[in-house]
Amino acid sequence: MLDRLLARGFQRPHSAAADLYFTNAMSEEPGWRRLSSTVFESDRAVLVVRNHLGVTLPRGKALMYLIDDDLAAAVRDPGLGAGYRARLALVELRMARRLRARAEQIVATSELLQAKLASQLGREVALMVPYWSERFATLDHFAPEAAPRIGFLGSLTHRGDLALVLEILRLILASRRDVEVVMAANHAIPSWLADHPGFRPIAATDWPGYRRALAELGCQICLHPLADTPLNRARSPNKLIEFGVAGTAALYSETWPQSQHVTPGLSGLVLPAEPQIWADAVLDLLDDHARAKLLASGGQELAQRLNDLAPQRRFWASAMGLSQPN
Repeated sequence: MLDRLLARGFQRPHSAAADLYFTNAMSEEPGWRRLSSTVFESDRAVLVVRNHLGVTLPRGKALMYLIDDDLAAAVRDPGLGAGYRARLALVELRMARRLRARAEQIVATSELLQAKLASQLGREVALMVPYWSERFATLDHFAPEAAPRIGFLGSLTHRGDLALVLEILRLILASRRDVEVVMAANHAIPSWLADHPGFRPIAATDWPGYRRALAELGCQICLHPLADTPLNRARSPNKLIEFGVAGTAALYSETWPQSQHVTPGLSGLVLPAEPQIWADAVLDLLDDHARAKLLASGGQELAQRLNDLAPQRRFWASAMGLSQPN
């Protein structure tokens, strides 16, 4: 009864995690069925991505469980909204305990989360990198006549990083009033930014719409400053690929473990958590289109290396008993 009530309140029609870690890679492969936005089954197995709200899991099949966040850390993170943390505690963390106990295979999406779960559970945990099926943006938005545009593409799960982002943007706009700023409109945006003539809220309000819009956002620069928290340290390398799809020169926090993939000055910039340092780096790039475009091109090369379809297809074909993909 409780699960049915929770399903009505919290179930979503689309799941970014399910797409990035299963359906993007397996969409053309036969032998599996979708039971909900987060549950998939084959004749041999059933896969749950984060939760199985609204679905009674089939019996007699191997259970696979994929988790893309440190849920316990998220519940304790004061930077996240109280409602979101309550949802995590009431729904996903509660369900995760049962799923981890029953699952034949557990899959994590970062090395740190993989190691933490393996230590807690005393068993092997698999590691998976996300896969984006979208085309990568051209770099036409680096034309000299293009308006200077900066993006922050963090969702509400990055609410705890918003104060740092806003301070960086405030410093930038104090020097360059002609800069356009792109970010999701559902953040708590202060009036000084919301009223800025260059503020460009992302129109897409759902995951499919955002996916379609990403390559057309036209951001020459994107910011990914992360507070040094347990939740952020366990995040996947997804933003490295997402920024490649967007075709942007990206700036990353040096405390984020996934920044190890970035070659500073070639595929992005890796910076300490000092707003003035970030603002100065952005202002320098705005004055040097050639360097910004070079970073964007290097970022796309990095994203294409990480965005490998084959490992996901091989893993799920084996784990779910599907015919091996060509």
